[in-house]
Amino acid sequence: MTRAAMLLFISVVAVNTGCTQITGHIYTADDWPDVRSRLGRVGIVYHLFWEGEAGIREITDAAKSAFGKLPHTAIVDSDLLAGELNNTDLGTGISDYDLVLAARTLNIDTVCALTMNSYITEAILGWQLVPPVPVWEQANRLAYDMRVLDVASGKLLVKAHRNRTTPGISLYRLHETLPAELAKDLAIVLASGSEEDSELAARPSARVFAGGGLYNDTR
Repeated sequence: MTRAAMLLFISVVAVNTGCTQITGHIYTADDWPDVRSRLGRVGIVYHLFWEGEAGIREITDAAKSAFGKLPHTAIVDSDLLAGELNNTDLGTGISDYDLVLAARTLNIDTVCALTMNSYITEAILGWQLVPPVPVWEQANRLAYDMRVLDVASGKLLVKAHRNRTTPGISLYRLHETLPAELAKDLAIVLASGSEEDSELAARPSARVFAGGGLYNDTR
């Protein structure tokens, strides 16, 4: 194999193994650091922007794991809440009003709407401009919107839009870590505004944002 062919081969099979990249924004109410320690009965409704049930169990388990780690929290069966909403198509944008009314009927204290826009492990063959060579990239890609409401008052406690890309070498390994990666990112959102989050934000390599931006996640 010639030197030129070898360089081309290395370029094609080279995988981007850089840091996780996150874009988006997180809003939290002023009293969220206090409220998050006593959410009580939590109901979660889900919507996936793709056909079929692919990934739904992993996504629901990840959300339950993130909320379940908060103190004084009990997760309500999501099917009960979905049934109370009369199978409303969440893709059309269910209102906070409808969410709160349905949650009150079931004596739920806190309700969360989680919309998954992307939950995938993918491989892409692209083209690098400088130098002009083909490049192979594989990564986990997560994108979701989440809002958390206090049922008694109807107050918005948390609103987040997240896009997370994590490159890696092994497609199999990436896919295996996808559920844990979602649970981890949801936990980061739920920790926003807290003392724990402030400490993480103070680290030079990880800054938390409220208005948007991009950072390398090392947590």
